[in-house]
Amino acid sequence: MLRPAGPRPTPAQASVAQHLSWRLALFVVLLALWSWRLCSPISPELRDGILATGQPYLAAKTAHVVGYAALAALAVGLLAPRLLIGFLVLHGVATEVIQTYVPGRTGQFTDVLIDWAGIAVGVLAARFGTRRRG
Repeated sequence: MLRPAGPRPTPAQASVAQHLSWRLALFVVLLALWSWRLCSPISPELRDGILATGQPYLAAKTAHVVGYAALAALAVGLLAPRLLIGFLVLHGVATEVIQTYVPGRTGQFTDVLIDWAGIAVGVLAARFGTRRRG
């Protein structure tokens, strides 16, 4: 196997690179699952579960905030976080537009605002957590 010319990375550099690789992989997998869930019809089981909470609007909107907050918090620790956060902002708009064409779903501007609030929560949580650690 050929190795690229130049100095070999230190163990610390290799560890950071591996951590970023796993974090990026997790971000991509979660984004794909989140996109699929947002752009699919709601299954009867999920709808029944949301209705069983007694607060279906709150449960659905909490899911939006938590989903986007988790993705944004992951993005903050990656390379080019501003680009990824910008992508998430556009993703929130795109999924709501797509939902207007999905049976049983409705795309709403208020959901876009809720998605953006989740992104802000995730960014703030990640930055606050980073400051507290070091």
